[in-house]
Amino acid sequence: MTTASQVKARSWLPLLSALGFLLFWAAVTYHLCLRRTGGSYVYPLDDAYIHMSIAKNLVRHGLWGVTAYHFSSASSSILWPLLVAVIFKVVGVQVLVPLFLSLSCGLLLLVVADRCIRAQSSAPPWLRTLALFALIFFTPLVSNCFTGMEHLAHACAAVLYCATVVDLAAGRRDRRSAIAFVLLSALLVAVRYEAVAMIGMGCLILVLSRRWLLAVASAVAAALPIVAFGEYATAHGAYFLPNSVLLKSGGGLVNRLMGNATSAHILILLLSLALLLYLASILAGSTTQTGSQTGSQTGTQTSPQTTLGALATGSAARPRLWLLLFIGSSILHLAGGRVNWYFRYEAYLNAVGVVALTIASAWLLRSELWARSAAQWTPRRLVLALPAVPLIFILAMPALKMVARGFTSVPRVSSERYLEHVQPAMFLATYYPRSTVALNDIGAACFFTDANVLDVFGLASIEPIQFRKRDGYKADDLRDWAAREGAKVAILQIDWLDVGDRVPKEWVQVADWKFPSNLVFDDLRVAVFAINPSDAPVLRQQLSEFQKRAPAALELSLLNEGTRENPKPVRSTDDPR
Repeated sequence: MTTASQVKARSWLPLLSALGFLLFWAAVTYHLCLRRTGGSYVYPLDDAYIHMSIAKNLVRHGLWGVTAYHFSSASSSILWPLLVAVIFKVVGVQVLVPLFLSLSCGLLLLVVADRCIRAQSSAPPWLRTLALFALIFFTPLVSNCFTGMEHLAHACAAVLYCATVVDLAAGRRDRRSAIAFVLLSALLVAVRYEAVAMIGMGCLILVLSRRWLLAVASAVAAALPIVAFGEYATAHGAYFLPNSVLLKSGGGLVNRLMGNATSAHILILLLSLALLLYLASILAGSTTQTGSQTGSQTGTQTSPQTTLGALATGSAARPRLWLLLFIGSSILHLAGGRVNWYFRYEAYLNAVGVVALTIASAWLLRSELWARSAAQWTPRRLVLALPAVPLIFILAMPALKMVARGFTSVPRVSSERYLEHVQPAMFLATYYPRSTVALNDIGAACFFTDANVLDVFGLASIEPIQFRKRDGYKADDLRDWAAREGAKVAILQIDWLDVGDRVPKEWVQVADWKFPSNLVFDDLRVAVFAINPSDAPVLRQQLSEFQKRAPAALELSLLNEGTRENPKPVRSTDDPR
């Protein structure tokens, strides 16, 4: 006979198994990364080092900037660099701090998602287990844990926000939930700016539920972090919005119809399933609507939230609200925001999508529609339906391919950043530790050196944005800017058109660093320039010396004096790097 304590213990098995699996695979992935990067962990994306540089300078200089020389509005997250800085203040500036933070957020996301599924549905243990492992694979958690950035914290806040919206729209009226909802609205945007899409969808649902005051409070709370940081930035001579938001806001419409947006296949698959489940909820709801209409005719009083009509009535209310939040937020994000760049921008939507699909599936399995449909599935009909299985698999194949990449590619991508970004940063730390240098991928160089970095693209420097706004950003603008600042060396990804087309002809290309693969960005070389032609011989000698202790996979190709390799464009000008 099963005791109550045994039942309670078994109820934790889905969560414990998912947590254990994530920790196990994280340990395996970390070990594989160290084997490829000489025993030191390297983040798969340079952006992690941008956050770390801001945190480092906050701790050491009290300055929000990637260098100690000036303010720079280089992050789309307000909260994450502050959180990293707090920990840096306690334990020192340690490379692994963001990794442990993001891994902790991944574990917390599993806990939060499981709690929401249990609280808002009657999902059986097998479905909860399936959901939590789907969360690991489809968010995907492994790749996002190892980026050391804010995207899993964003996903945690998004799931909690949606759960609170659903509670309030379904009729919950206690003060604690209202306060939590307003605070989550501010938190969501403070973690990442593009949360405004989800905030807008939540406010719309509350307006339709006649919860006007809560909708207004949410909008105001969400605006506060943006306004506060905008005022702080403009007081320091920057733009109201972060440079990263200004430069990357040209995306949307699924990155202009799937250009550089392969990881969007996961979100599109989840969105398609959500639309099908929402249609199923409508079909199932139609079978019970007659009874509810009869009740109203016999004097049953309708509650205020029934102004949502079929949306928030009956047993399907919560599943429908979850699905609508996910569907609406996803469409808004895909229309105006970016996806891809190693599974991170859409991670919060993928997480919400998995939770929404689980809650809706748990309801559907107990609905009359499912019972009737199951009774009609004879063996003959099952056989006739078998050809649909490979068709479904083929349609899902692009998403499944991205799932596999997100689960297994971290060691490879980490080793690629080790060659492309960390080795040039080590070169600068050796020969130009406090000089002025020009780069377009700035994170590692800013974190590992004290150089004054001019960001040729513009994430950390305001000048390229000003050039674009004035009369177009040209090579002469870059030449004059670098000369004013006294820059000595430029290390650039010239196969990126936004960079290669702007290299001044007066700069001397001394060498190329070449690496064997680049899963995320495609280009396979970094060009090294002497900004002052008279410095070229010294730079050539320094590169030769450094190459003796560089990894064998990083090939140095020295160019003859007066020669330059032409850019070989492999990335479009809208690549935000």
